[in-house]
Amino acid sequence: MSPDLRDLFEAVLDGRAADLGPEDRARALRAGAAVVLALASAPAPESTSAVALAPGNTLMTLAEVARLLNVHRKTVQRYVRTAGLPACRLPGGDLRFHRHDLLQWMAQRKEQTP
Repeated sequence: MSPDLRDLFEAVLDGRAADLGPEDRARALRAGAAVVLALASAPAPESTSAVALAPGNTLMTLAEVARLLNVHRKTVQRYVRTAGLPACRLPGGDLRFHRHDLLQWMAQRKEQTP
């Protein structure tokens, strides 16, 4: 994929598609479809430790979650312990968060707030 197509495709993925013209949006979507088809036809990795994530469900660090929630890192750790914020622990003990789970948790908390 050429650098200009990559930039267009990343703009669509980052939610900046409205900033693109209709021709650029169409080119980016066609390029994205080609990437998806190539990935779908590629053989699965042989490693059993590979984690398959759905598109848009990226792993986030503790610092990224704290920045997103506009709270201190210690507050995010407390949310994991006491408020049911779903997290994964890496072998070294660091926390990682699935973006999809975080968004669901945020929506549930918003619903519970009177």
